[in-house]
Amino acid sequence: MSNFNIWNQYIKENVICIRNYEKVYKVKNKETGNYFVLYEVDKKRYKMYFNQSLNQENYVKQFQLKNTIPIIEKINTNDFFYLTTEFPLINLEDYLKIRKENISIEEIREILLQLKPHFKLLRENNFIYKSLQLSNIILFSNQIDKISFNLLEFNLNSLIEETQNNKQ
Repeated sequence: MSNFNIWNQYIKENVICIRNYEKVYKVKNKETGNYFVLYEVDKKRYKMYFNQSLNQENYVKQFQLKNTIPIIEKINTNDFFYLTTEFPLINLEDYLKIRKENISIEEIREILLQLKPHFKLLRENNFIYKSLQLSNIILFSNQIDKISFNLLEFNLNSLIEETQNNKQ
C-alpha cells in the first residue's frame, strides 16, 4: 500500500454517484485525455458500514458481477481502493432519442444477444438485476463501425439468499 495520489493521474470531470462508502466519478486521464469511470472506495467508511475491513479481491468479484464492464486499473492506497473502467459512449435511451430512424427488429435482436451473457452471469451467481431500463444499457464502441452494448447499474443488485421463506 502507498500514499499514491490518484488525482496526479486524473482530472475530476464530475461526480456520477455517491454511496455510503463509495464515490463514482467521470475522470479524464491527464496524459492521454481519455475518459474513464473511477470508483473510489473509502476503506474507513466501508469498515463502518459493513463492520469488516475491505477485502479487495471480494470487492472486485462483486463489482464484476454487478457491472460487466472490464476493470482497466486497480489501485490500492492507505485510505482508498480505486477501480477504473472504460467510460461509456452513451446509454441506449439517449442513443434511441438521437437516432433518425426507428430501431429495427434485427437491431433489437443484436442488443439482446449481447446482453444475454451478462444476465446469465448474474443468474449463475444468484443476483437479480433490479433496475433494467434503457438508461442502464450502455454503448461502447469496440470498432469504428460496430457498437457493443453492456449492462451498468450504479445501484447495488440484490443477492438472493436461500431462506426458508423463498424456498416455499
